[in-house]
Amino acid sequence: TTAIHPLFYVEKRIEMSSKEESGTRWASLADRLNPNRAAFDPKFKEEWKKLSKGEKKKIIAQDRRRIQDLQQRAKPLPFATDDSDHCETSKIAYQHIAPYLELLARRMNKSPSELRVFDPYYCAGTMVQHLKELGFARVHNEPDDFYETIRERNIPPHDVLVTNPPYSGEH
Repeated sequence: TTAIHPLFYVEKRIEMSSKEESGTRWASLADRLNPNRAAFDPKFKEEWKKLSKGEKKKIIAQDRRRIQDLQQRAKPLPFATDDSDHCETSKIAYQHIAPYLELLARRMNKSPSELRVFDPYYCAGTMVQHLKELGFARVHNEPDDFYETIRERNIPPHDVLVTNPPYSGEH
């Protein structure tokens, strides 16, 4: 049997494009085995093929526990949601729009770190971290009901609204 260090299937060293730093982060088993995902690991996929059913079951069970742990840590939202709308936008999508945000900041005589970005559709707040890592420090993305915010005319001050809106229902 093939011996795999436990962290081999829990964490993966992700090599990113020049704009994004490389680093180690957890990736699900599905992400590690799917060549269409950023965390795809071809070496892991080859090793996976060599594992016994028992070894695979242990890894799958650990992966499920990790996913459940992450789900339990997620904050319950104070408004009704559709689970299919809660898919975080990838960092690469923010990398794609960063040049436009930088251009907007320059045209407003601001640095990217001064540009006020508002994303009204909260998922898990990851977009705040993605944009901060890209130099945009003033990002507002809170677990507020956007429609209630509009009704109350309580929209936060911002220079630009950036969002990946929900797809279900009428938005």
